[in-house]
Amino acid sequence: MRALWPWLDLIRVGNLPTVWTNVLAGAVCGAAAGGGPIHPPSVALAAVAGSCAYAAGMALNDVADARRDRAEKPRRPIAAGALPRRSAAALASACAIAGPGVAYLAGGALAGALLGVILLLAALYNALHARSAWAIAALALCRGLLYPLGAIAGAAASDGTILATRAGVWVPAAGVAAYTALLSIAARREDRPGARVPAWLALSVGVPAVAGAAWLVVGAQARTPAMAWLWGGAALLALVVWMARTAAVATATAPLRSPGPPRTVRAVMSWLAGLSLADALMIGAAGSPLVALAWLGFAVVVALHRRFLGS
Repeated sequence: MRALWPWLDLIRVGNLPTVWTNVLAGAVCGAAAGGGPIHPPSVALAAVAGSCAYAAGMALNDVADARRDRAEKPRRPIAAGALPRRSAAALASACAIAGPGVAYLAGGALAGALLGVILLLAALYNALHARSAWAIAALALCRGLLYPLGAIAGAAASDGTILATRAGVWVPAAGVAAYTALLSIAARREDRPGARVPAWLALSVGVPAVAGAAWLVVGAQARTPAMAWLWGGAALLALVVWMARTAAVATATAPLRSPGPPRTVRAVMSWLAGLSLADALMIGAAGSPLVALAWLGFAVVVALHRRFLGS
């Protein structure tokens, strides 16, 4: 079993549940916008397709950064000598090939094409991120596009294309994409000795998700507004508490009391887990009790991060 751990580290397995909750939130928002039911098997396939894209992107990231990681992130599997670079590249290629095919099974040609766009954006990020901070935009779009992927797959009928163009899908997707962008800006500091995340940045990461959820509630996107206030309020409380905790970790100056990764790395991993809470907020704002699945995804991420670093 331990032989698999470097591979799981390579693909950042601890973050995979955030992909699943992204897709689920997209499906719920799409159903709320279109008024139809969710097709669970297709949503599950879309989550698998998104996982393939995520694994491909993460493996490619370590392949592209192998030389730099030896100096800055020696814990990464290739840099540590736990995995050959060629094997990691082969895994990235296999996942990149499988992803669009699984997406096609989930939601047809449009879903397959969308997964292909996500893969291209991931490749663009890996090619440019060491040279330009603007590469973060590509990474943020990768996250955001998981929402329309979920919406397309979640529509059992042929209205997936219509759902994918509705504001009820794209506004929350934009909120999660902006969350990802702010998180990624903070993450660029995680390997700088002594670097801390500015307070303004630490306090603003969750704001775009709250704005997207507020639009869902105020715009009456939920089928049952009372449930939107109930579930959305509970999800908002969970997100605010977690964001406050994470901001405190990121900006504190006192020495760490326990061994482990540096303070900024801990904060970044906490924000990554918070992606599932942001998804829970979108699901709750749409008035769906499926918010519980997003909370479960969050709990799984936190548990996995105890063994597998998410950053």
